[in-house]
Amino acid sequence: MSSIPSVGAPPAGMPKAIRVMAAAAGVIGANIHYSQPLLPVIAVSLAVEPSLAGLLPAITQLGFALSLLLLLPLADSIDRRRLILATVGVAAIALFAQSLAPTLPLVLVAAFVVGAASVAPQILSPFAATISPPGREGQGSGMVLSGILLGVLLSKVLAGVVGGAVGWRWLYGGAAVAMVVLVVVLWRTLPVLPSGLPQRFRELLASPVVLLRAHPSLRLHSALGALVSAAFMLFWSSYALQLFDEFGFGPLVAGLFGIAGIAGSLLAPLAGRLVDEGRAVLTLSLASALIVLAFALMWLGQSSVIMLIVAILLLDAGVGIAHSSNQARIFRVDPLKRGRLNSVYMFSYFTGGAVGSIAGVAAYGAVGWVGVCVAGLVAGCAIALLVTLNRGRMRF
Repeated sequence: MSSIPSVGAPPAGMPKAIRVMAAAAGVIGANIHYSQPLLPVIAVSLAVEPSLAGLLPAITQLGFALSLLLLLPLADSIDRRRLILATVGVAAIALFAQSLAPTLPLVLVAAFVVGAASVAPQILSPFAATISPPGREGQGSGMVLSGILLGVLLSKVLAGVVGGAVGWRWLYGGAAVAMVVLVVVLWRTLPVLPSGLPQRFRELLASPVVLLRAHPSLRLHSALGALVSAAFMLFWSSYALQLFDEFGFGPLVAGLFGIAGIAGSLLAPLAGRLVDEGRAVLTLSLASALIVLAFALMWLGQSSVIMLIVAILLLDAGVGIAHSSNQARIFRVDPLKRGRLNSVYMFSYFTGGAVGSIAGVAAYGAVGWVGVCVAGLVAGCAIALLVTLNRGRMRF
């Protein structure tokens, strides 16, 4: 297996289209996370309090979560390729609008649409599992997830560099141009697969409830995903405020901190392979331990840049392992319903992330960095408890 699966050659036997899917997933997924290192700068630009600017990541993720619930199930019944191209096109328009919006309310409206239109990576993940060789579905979806996580982390670096050099509006304008280019690349690259069985939209909307009732494994991994995402966003929604208040770092340095989290994206395909081998308990137990340790280090070393970097490495590694493990597990529930299964899981995941974003900014505003760390420790311990209580269920 390549050391960087999302950007290098895919493992032997894997379709090369998966490499393009992984890269595209990273570029599109970055749209949701650009604002995180820029919150202090955006607050000054729009003449609002940092706590109000802190709503931007949460609103974007709420739009994304709603889209997961309403649009992602369609991937099981209509042409996935057309759905991906349409959503990426809408994202381009919304990003351009966000770059020009003069007030915070208009920025938030555009951000909501950006989130809602950035659903394509979650269509690409089961798409990759579908075209992967039998028995290697976890590796295929893990490669796309690796691309998503790399995009999430490198988006912070790009946002910090561009935002610090020419301003946050140019960043979103450039992202809009990238979406236009990506439409062309995906149109030429994505394979055309037969559409699934046609279903009424009302039936597709009801299917998440049906799936949750029918599959305890889906309920479990959706709950785990929500907790993992909440822990992830507790940190990433508030870290730029801590860096500014504690160290005086601006958006450029804040963005560079995203590099420390790349380890998590590189571990995602490995976690998928371990789940394929029936070792989900191991991967999720390790992930919970890494998350708890990360927030403990953040608390103990809150005045140390080095400790913070180590904590980011641990946190993002834990999140990458857990997210890949959860997705690989739910894709095994029913191969014919992967789009709807992913819709349920990712809706839970990003709803948890939105709650984590709001909680992170609120905790930081109320009691400072210690509040963020305590909330993260609670989330990490809850993940460990759920894994421990359901060890038997995850052995098959």
